[in-house]
Amino acid sequence: MRGAYVLLTGVHYVSCVRYSFPLLMTAAILVPGGAARGERIGAATPLLTFSVHYRANGSVAGDGGICAAGPGGHSFLVTDPYEDDTPSWSPDGNRIAFARFWDRGNPPGRHDEVSDILIGDAQGRHLRNLSVASGVGGNANVGPVWSPDGTKLAFVGGWYGASINIVNADGSGGRELRTFGYPTTWPGPLSWSPDGQRLLFGISGEIRVIDVDGSHEQTLIPSGFGGVWSPDGQHIAYLRLEQDSTLSLVVANADGSDPKVLVDSVARSGNPAWSPDGEWIAVAGPVENRILEIHPDGTDIHVVQTGLLPVAQPAWRPAAALPRNRRPCAIVGTSRANVLRGTNRGDLILGEGGNDTIYGLGGDDTIDGGSGHDRIYGGTGRDLFGAQDGTRDLVAGGLGFDSAYFDKRDRLTSIELNEKTGGKP
Repeated sequence: MRGAYVLLTGVHYVSCVRYSFPLLMTAAILVPGGAARGERIGAATPLLTFSVHYRANGSVAGDGGICAAGPGGHSFLVTDPYEDDTPSWSPDGNRIAFARFWDRGNPPGRHDEVSDILIGDAQGRHLRNLSVASGVGGNANVGPVWSPDGTKLAFVGGWYGASINIVNADGSGGRELRTFGYPTTWPGPLSWSPDGQRLLFGISGEIRVIDVDGSHEQTLIPSGFGGVWSPDGQHIAYLRLEQDSTLSLVVANADGSDPKVLVDSVARSGNPAWSPDGEWIAVAGPVENRILEIHPDGTDIHVVQTGLLPVAQPAWRPAAALPRNRRPCAIVGTSRANVLRGTNRGDLILGEGGNDTIYGLGGDDTIDGGSGHDRIYGGTGRDLFGAQDGTRDLVAGGLGFDSAYFDKRDRLTSIELNEKTGGKP
């Protein structure tokens, strides 16, 4: 984000991904501010969204959910803090589709599934399993994209081999558009042309296009991946692996001609994302907790301050009314002892250092105590706990099917899936 920085002290809902909600002590945190960026964020303007990760026991974990950068820089959690990836918003901004990886054990009725395509409202509620309803795909399903009229979605699914699939938004009419035998590089990501007639996809280091009836497949860009059409259909943004093994962000004409490098160092954790008005391209930066924005002509590149947690998979939510009862993207403690409380929905709660007491309350929470002797209470819901810090912690799962990483010294109650049972949460 552009604009000045403001020093806030006290107890705050802190900007973007890093929150203290509430902290029982004074905190000082730099947050983005200023009119330049604020003028573009409001109740009826496009919002940049992204998947959120966090650090647990020195490693990056994925169960942070999907967040959106809200008004004034205050990010909010859209989906519950599962390992949710590849978000895609409906054209009216009121529905979200994404891939959920079942790292906490499969939901009822699903067995040996890696991931499914879920679709819900703008607050991540009323979820439906689109890949199950469609009858197409496979054990692993990723990368949903909406058709321009909002009536269909395309996604990639498979296991041994893969397929590009198209399904109606209500889950009916599922069909395979294109299949790829085993062994093969999985196709993707997908991008629907603004006229709704074609799909971009990547395979074997090429960016190809195919009509939605399965005809007229051709290679547009012989070296690239992550291709996405501009909102007017005149250009394609994509990533390209350079000879020095760096990744660059490139924009070319819609036929693949006249490629121009906009950014010569980006990350592979997400595809480029055009803003709905075509004025900006967002892409994951080379630093894990940063997203870059740039004009398509290569001017005004800047860092979007998404907080101190690792982020990936930028996507734009079209202009729509903001959801009510927004949850903070993350509830984060300090290096001292904190008492942290979640909401009655799923929350990402990170104790950091100190001897913390954490209450997940309701919903499907992800709670990591960090270092220190922590007391963690999950409450109701399907929770994931992190207590693997070498100190003695108390982890009480409460009602619901819960998972945990922990040390042998920890005391656990009501944890159904853990290292002792051979499950990997």
